[in-house]
Amino acid sequence: MSQIDHSTPHHSLAQQSSKKLASEHNTLLPAFLHQPDIKHVVDFMAYVENIRRDVSEEVWRRSIKNDPYFASWRFFLTSDPYTRWGLIKPKGYAGDASLMDFAYGHKSITYHIENSSALGRKIYEITFQAKQSNSARERVRLITNLIDEMAAERQKLRIGAFACGHAREFDQIKSSSIDKINWLLCHKRRRKVPARDQ
Repeated sequence: MSQIDHSTPHHSLAQQSSKKLASEHNTLLPAFLHQPDIKHVVDFMAYVENIRRDVSEEVWRRSIKNDPYFASWRFFLTSDPYTRWGLIKPKGYAGDASLMDFAYGHKSITYHIENSSALGRKIYEITFQAKQSNSARERVRLITNLIDEMAAERQKLRIGAFACGHAREFDQIKSSSIDKINWLLCHKRRRKVPARDQ
């Protein structure tokens, strides 16, 4: 298997990886790299993941901003408010509570979706179904079910959550479980936890 040249950061990562991934993407590779298209959003996301695994953090950060293929795709994908929020990082860091709300499909992000373009809404339908988003929702489901199961077996529960963001994990807990729980929810940024009532 050919390898990406980590020592040449000024070359396009997409160009370097074309030969490596040709056997996997063959006819799709030129289409979704040279011309962003909603039909190939899933292909592009998988392609980027493959490249990301093959390069160092330093090379990735230095090169991604200058890669012409990725630049055109980045512009295209920012029509999606979910992707745009993740790239801009308005809170200053990745994976903030509002970004997770996009993954959850929480009602608090409805405004952003409704005020996006038709293209942005279509892309969001795809990114919402991405495996990372599905994993986030599955985590919420598992935590909710676990708490309800524990509450059914106990008279009282103490639950602590740190860096909890909006604590959406607790929104779907049964009312009968909530009555038994003593909560300790902590986040480093103020006004996060109260937002779970939005």
